[in-house]
Amino acid sequence: MNIPADPKTGRLTGVIDWESACILPFGMSLWGLENSLGWMDSAGWHYYPNRDVLVRVFWDIFNKELAATGRVWDEGVPKSPGQSKSTESSAGTASDPKGERTEPSEGSQKHGEYEHVLADKEIIMLARLLGIFCRYGFAWKKGDWEVATVGDGNRLKYLDAFLNTSL
Repeated sequence: MNIPADPKTGRLTGVIDWESACILPFGMSLWGLENSLGWMDSAGWHYYPNRDVLVRVFWDIFNKELAATGRVWDEGVPKSPGQSKSTESSAGTASDPKGERTEPSEGSQKHGEYEHVLADKEIIMLARLLGIFCRYGFAWKKGDWEVATVGDGNRLKYLDAFLNTSL
């Protein structure tokens, strides 16, 4: 991935030749974020010392930008701010197909207006894992995709590194 940045400001100035770029559910391409948080050498994967700070900044900006769209999250279903409760309750959700209102799940977190965005992070993390497996768990061999093996370069090292951490 070639992403040029202004050396004075650090701002991105473009994206060139983004290999395998496609539109996928959010989280499937978080392997790209993982790659920007460290480097690989013959000894394996190494994270930059400020990795945790960078991850916090990513999620803070993500949550603020999502809130700025005027959308809110309700049990994983995006809704417009003006949508009435009667519309919400009659539509139902995947977790509550009858449309009855339920309390947030036991594991949900509440941080001001971002309660449901943070609760949906579990789904994003599942998509992240799937994306990592799709990216590094397979290798193109003899005109077809096959499960990656030790002989496939650093693929297994990336799997080991990214599956043993979280964002």
